[in-house]
Amino acid sequence: MKEERRAWSPGWVWRLRPDAPDWLRSCLAAIPGLDREAGAELLKETGRRRSIWKWRPASGPLLFIKHYGRPRFWKQLKYLFRNSRTQQEWEVALALEARGFPVVRHWALGEKFRAGLLKEDYLVQDYLPGFRNFDRFWEEELVGKRKRKLRQERNALIAELARLIRRLHDQGVWQRDFKPDSVMVTRIAQGFDLKLVDLERVRLLSQSRGLSLRRRLDNLAKVDQTFGFLGNTADRLRFWRTYWEQPGLPPLPGKEGFARVGALAEDKFRRRAREREIWPVSVNSVYNSFEQGPWRVHYHREIPEEWLRELVAELAASGADLFQSKIQNLKSKITGNPIRLSLRPARGAFRPGWPWGFGGAGYGLKLVAHLYYRRVPFVPARAALLRKRGGDFFPGYLVALDPGPPFQTWNQTGPEIAAEAGEFLRVLHRMGLTLGRVQADSFLVDPERPKGRRLYLFRVEDLILGRTPDPDEAERRLGQVVEMLAWPNYATMELRKAYRGASRRWFKEKERW
Repeated sequence: MKEERRAWSPGWVWRLRPDAPDWLRSCLAAIPGLDREAGAELLKETGRRRSIWKWRPASGPLLFIKHYGRPRFWKQLKYLFRNSRTQQEWEVALALEARGFPVVRHWALGEKFRAGLLKEDYLVQDYLPGFRNFDRFWEEELVGKRKRKLRQERNALIAELARLIRRLHDQGVWQRDFKPDSVMVTRIAQGFDLKLVDLERVRLLSQSRGLSLRRRLDNLAKVDQTFGFLGNTADRLRFWRTYWEQPGLPPLPGKEGFARVGALAEDKFRRRAREREIWPVSVNSVYNSFEQGPWRVHYHREIPEEWLRELVAELAASGADLFQSKIQNLKSKITGNPIRLSLRPARGAFRPGWPWGFGGAGYGLKLVAHLYYRRVPFVPARAALLRKRGGDFFPGYLVALDPGPPFQTWNQTGPEIAAEAGEFLRVLHRMGLTLGRVQADSFLVDPERPKGRRLYLFRVEDLILGRTPDPDEAERRLGQVVEMLAWPNYATMELRKAYRGASRRWFKEKERW
């Protein structure tokens, strides 16, 4: 596995696996033009930097292909001295496969350079039909009414994952970005088949000594943060016991180790809260921007720029009142649906740590990136209009797309959503998101969706980011909700009970209106 065959197509350098078949070499020239190839399907695209394709060549199996566009200039310089993401994943995949780990098969790595700097690259892997990421498999296959049978299967899958992670640690494999998308799962006759993917952040340390205790605990804390099944305390303990009861580790009592992992997970969350404030905005291509007259406009990519330019011109010509009416008139042009644009004056104290230096309007828009990153169900399409000078002191405007019927506010829907509201609020608090101001339209309800998935966060600008409330503060926040909603006593009790008993620690899917 250490040797690689090299093949060249015009402008490209390709590295092939040692056992590369003839069909692979024959299709290399077609890979840089996948958008023109018959049968190629674009699965995902992240801005201009990354795209993921599925393609079946004329002769060969179904392939999963990652394409990375030109890196930022400082990264191009960095890649002169260290591996790029694709090169790192390529080398780690071959090394782990040689050690006998269940890794998705990597067929080829293609790189194109200009003036000695990396311009773009491709990574070709096996496509895994029937496989799903760990959390999705867990939710779709192992959560249901057949409790006894499902419990046995759940326990078996937990044990399988714990043994795989333990084996990685024992051989010095440090996966610094452990998440459900890193482990693909499917059923087989004897249980479950697990495959490791997304290996660009794996480091290979001493194979003989394995990972140190500190790194093991830190890695387990990362797993504790990201894998959904660990929201259940019994499953967390079972995973921990299976991991630690394997021979060869120094003794560490289960309760003590469990407590240390929990403390590390909390500490990891707090230490990286600052990074999370900047990362979603700088990396996720959620926004576009332009300047017009005295205004600077940052807007979500779902809002057409030409309509915002018209709105800004109307604001400059006729003031906020007519601007409001103009927004109402544009509703059908923007979406074709019964949706209105509402203008919200957004005054607020300066919020430090935000690269745009926004006041209230910018703060509300900033949170959109965080909610995407944390998979919170919310109404996303909005824009912030701010003055280019004095934007922290003069009022800005937060323009939000407000859905009409059948959506209702949680106040209008009434006590029937008490349990859902309690669970939703608990998950927000666990993720470090708190409603600083509770309003009748803080949440919207879609009555056409199934129970448990009807709530959407709407008043994004009212959130306080990066603070997990302690029990006293949480009780005070619940009191504000109860006071605003003014539901009957039975509904209030149901909301509080659902809040205290909620087992979910994050939102499972990226639901958006």
